[in-house]
Amino acid sequence: MLSRFQRPALPGWVGCVPLGDSVRLACVERAEGQRPSVRWVAEDDWSQAGSTLRRLRGSRNLGRHQLVALLQRGQYQMVPLDVFEVPREEWKQALRWQFKDLVSFAVDQAAIDLLEIPAPPAGSARARVLAVAAAQDEIERLAEPARDARTPLKAIDIPETALRNISSLVEPAERAQALLYVGPYSLLVITAGGELVQARALDLTAAQVALPDDDASRQACFDRAGLELQR
Repeated sequence: MLSRFQRPALPGWVGCVPLGDSVRLACVERAEGQRPSVRWVAEDDWSQAGSTLRRLRGSRNLGRHQLVALLQRGQYQMVPLDVFEVPREEWKQALRWQFKDLVSFAVDQAAIDLLEIPAPPAGSARARVLAVAAAQDEIERLAEPARDARTPLKAIDIPETALRNISSLVEPAERAQALLYVGPYSLLVITAGGELVQARALDLTAAQVALPDDDASRQACFDRAGLELQR
């Protein structure tokens, strides 16, 4: 009797970035000791997310890659918080209630993750973290179509940590680094030791920077961005 074996997983991660009714995808592989390489990119319809993922499962072998989806700005909240003097394994629960007055959704069902901020060389009396919270509805809006299409998500990321991962690839040893992303919105991240130290949204878009016939407005955008970078 023949056995039915599952096809082996393919190398690389596929990033999935929903943008309203469209979605952008990129498959990235990283061999041992080498820099990542982009194998393919695609843009597709997202108005029927499950149908699109099922189709990509066949055309792009999506079910055999590790799939990560990206939450968009406004679908989560990230704030720096002090950690109470409790054991590390209790940090999430202790910090969950600090979000009660900061978000508009129920924190008892929210997805929460913590990014520990590297301590300065002189040390710090209390640990600080970047706490990220997203409503369960936002998580399920990404996870449910992926489950239905048999392309389950390996992770759900946010722009700040996605940019951190890029910055850490070229970060100088024993030095911090700033990376500025300019697109539909702008985001400045500062990393040190491969970890996210700070993130800040800037009032700047790629459309403003690319204005072809308005040098004054474009220069004002650059000046505003430069001021934010100096801060």
